[in-house]
Amino acid sequence: MWVKFVYHVNAPDKLVYTSFFSDEMGNIVRAPFNDNWPLETLNTFTFTEHVGKTILMVIGAPVSPTEEEMKTYEESQEMVQEGFSGTFVQLADYLSTISYD
Repeated sequence: MWVKFVYHVNAPDKLVYTSFFSDEMGNIVRAPFNDNWPLETLNTFTFTEHVGKTILMVIGAPVSPTEEEMKTYEESQEMVQEGFSGTFVQLADYLSTISYD
C-alpha cells in the first residue's frame, strides 16, 4: 500500500499536509480498504506549549468529499484515531532511543 504526502510546513507551530493513497508512481488511487474513502485528506498538526510541555492537536478532514465519502470518513474515526495513536506510540519509542546531548 502506498500513500503520497504533500507537506506545507509552518514551522515551528504547525505542520499541514495532504495525503492520498497512491500507486508506486505516485498517482492517486482509491483506498485499498474502502472504495468510498475520500481521495484526499487535509491534516493539520498544531503544536502549543503548556507548562513546559508540548501539546499536539491533530485535525483531519477530507478535501471536497462526496456525500458517501464524508459518511465513510465520519464512520471511520475510531480507525483513524487508532492509526494515529499507533504511530505516536512508535514515535515515542523511537525518541526514547535518541540521546539529546
